[in-house]
Amino acid sequence: MNLSDISSHDPMSFEALKLFDCTIHALHQGVAYPIVLSVEEDYAKSLVPGRWDWLIKGDPGQAYDDDRRIFKFHFRSKTSDRLHYLIGGTSSRNGRRLACSHNGYVGMYTAADAIDIFKLQPLAWDGQQLRCRWRDHLGHTVEIGDNPSDGRSYDRQGGYIDHLNVNITGTTEFLITPIG
Repeated sequence: MNLSDISSHDPMSFEALKLFDCTIHALHQGVAYPIVLSVEEDYAKSLVPGRWDWLIKGDPGQAYDDDRRIFKFHFRSKTSDRLHYLIGGTSSRNGRRLACSHNGYVGMYTAADAIDIFKLQPLAWDGQQLRCRWRDHLGHTVEIGDNPSDGRSYDRQGGYIDHLNVNITGTTEFLITPIG
């Protein structure tokens, strides 16, 4: 991986990275939040066993295990303004990929069930990270929040858990930071 192949004058040159591990942060209400995979312990009430691994907005001050915070991007194709990737898990989530549920929530699925690409719309490259809009295969933007009809999930401290979802509106931008 050679980050010097990416031009700050042409963020679409990010396509030079064909297969890489990275972290993802969301720029939400002026703060960069880590995007991590949920685990059972995140929720106040247990979900159906094995039904976590949803993308959630993490706490900027918290340290997360690598298998929750590092993702593998695999370049597939591009258009004039979007880069198309399959996005997979690492470590214990190797062999799984991100996909959207029928309610629009973004989470990890077995690779055979997660065949759709995600699209990055590059906005800027600063030499270390790509600022972008993130979309599903249909072009819906990935946003932070839950469907109003689904109610809100609570964490064990009584706060809300914010999931990533493509069925709500917003203007969230993301930072993709290659590592390794």
